Amino acid sequence: MTDPSPRPHSWRGCFRVEKILEPPLPPDVEFPRFWSRSPLLSKRSRGRQTYRALMFRAVYIIGRITFSLGIERAARFARFIGRVGYYFLRAARESALENLRLSLGDQLTEQERKRIVKEVFSGFTISAVETMWMSRWKELFSWLEIEVEGVEHMENALDQGHGVIGLCAHFGSWEVFASASAKMGMPANVVARQQKDPRLEKWIDSIRTNSGLKMITRGKNPVQMLRCLLRGGLLALLTDLDTRSAEGIFVDFFGRPAYTPICPFLLARRTGARIIHGLCYREGINRLVFRFSESWEVPRTEDEEADIRWAVERASKYLEDRIRECPEQWAWFHKRWKTTPEKIRSRSTLLSDSDEDSQD
Repeated sequence: MTDPSPRPHSWRGCFRVEKILEPPLPPDVEFPRFWSRSPLLSKRSRGRQTYRALMFRAVYIIGRITFSLGIERAARFARFIGRVGYYFLRAARESALENLRLSLGDQLTEQERKRIVKEVFSGFTISAVETMWMSRWKELFSWLEIEVEGVEHMENALDQGHGVIGLCAHFGSWEVFASASAKMGMPANVVARQQKDPRLEKWIDSIRTNSGLKMITRGKNPVQMLRCLLRGGLLALLTDLDTRSAEGIFVDFFGRPAYTPICPFLLARRTGARIIHGLCYREGINRLVFRFSESWEVPRTEDEEADIRWAVERASKYLEDRIRECPEQWAWFHKRWKTTPEKIRSRSTLLSDSDEDSQD
């Protein structure tokens, strides 16, 4: 039986399992050696290769184990692993607790902060299992209960024909959120950072592309991003990370200056693309809610710098408000405030000094 093509940009009725074709499994990957005999590599480089090879093999084996357990038992096992990981992953736990303390201050007691971080760990491991199971969509969708709110905002924005920039975050099950959007008739061009291990990147990209997503490596192909918007497509980005390599500005985020990329807002201003916030909320071990905001556009006045700052501040404020409502949904262990104005000034000074030396 052939799969009927859904109406463009329509999400309604797409969660019926019989309408979803399971994509092929990711291609087989060749396991690398755990060491390199190349005399040109330093001891530190060989150590990194060994670590990445071990990590990749561990991820691959864990993926096979989750498939053997079945999606429900694998998710419950992942939740257990997340709770155990809270006690053993000290650096991530302390980072999350400290970020919560500095961000929400006296609004939470110490016990409440610990409870939230435990839920963050559990949700993260469940999301990791769901990401692995995205190569078996029929089974994943038959188990997940997904509700979509605000889809009309996305449809209306796309119908205007100027493209849409979807601002997402490490919130809930963000990988399932992106891939499910493509499965439901709204494929996106997703901007993602390049993984340090090419084998891991190949495996993750195969899962993403099998669900209909088109991948754009961050910082590698800006023309492809522009082309997507000029054709009226959907460009999705994660904008809640500290991305020091990208051009950005500091805006207030939970009362502290956070370095935030300006690329999506520059693109929106220059192409007329609409901006929409999309977040995935986990409301149970197998229940997800996708929520889309109303669309908005970056103003076009004579002061481009002021327009961009206004847009970045608005986007950051929106995400902060959503995190305050459901703090257990966000990945607090990320080093969101790692880049500081002092570090940027120091880097600028070093660059200017090197330019002067080269001229001399």
